[in-house]
Amino acid sequence: MAIRIIVDSTADLTDEILQEYGIERVSLKVHFNNETYRDWIDIQPKDFYQLLRNSDTLPTTSQPS
Repeated sequence: MAIRIIVDSTADLTDEILQEYGIERVSLKVHFNNETYRDWIDIQPKDFYQLLRNSDTLPTTSQPS
């Protein structure tokens, strides 16, 4: 039986690290105003921080199903 490591996207591991160690990432959902993004899929960290700087409201997150 194989053992797998699964992390959520808040671990902020790069794609290279995930691939090197065979780690699976499950993305959280990030909600900015009326938009929803899948962390590391629809929005990258640099884009997140750009939205954060330009937003009047703080984002929220929800756990993956």
